[in-house]
Amino acid sequence: MALAQAEADYQQSLADLENARADLQNAQATSRNVVQNARVAQSNAQVQAIPHATKPNRICNADQNLYKEQSLTKKQLEDSQNNVEVQSGLYNPNIEQVNLAKTSETVAQAGIAKAQANIQKIQAVLKVKQAAIDNAKLKVG
Repeated sequence: MALAQAEADYQQSLADLENARADLQNAQATSRNVVQNARVAQSNAQVQAIPHATKPNRICNADQNLYKEQSLTKKQLEDSQNNVEVQSGLYNPNIEQVNLAKTSETVAQAGIAKAQANIQKIQAVLKVKQAAIDNAKLKVG
């Protein structure tokens, strides 16, 4: 009876190990997706940074000079300044998206580490259960 129970426990642990391996594969796939999303977010932010950081500011600076020379109305200058603010407002969410993607990547890596640790734990349990089977066989034999 002890042998049958030990073998049943061992089979259950084998099933647990397969589940843990599947969890690891899922965690690795999630990590790959998150890393890719982080790269896309970073690329988007870099693409957005170039025009947002330069073009509206250059135009605004030129408009300020034109305003000083009285070649531009105050309303036109304000519109130019507002455009700089709007463009900056578009850039900041991209940076937030990059930061969120990096956080998600860290979480995904932690999920992989957890799954790997679970596999190691189950493998250790399997060794203990195999020893219990061997012990029960000795008692029977």
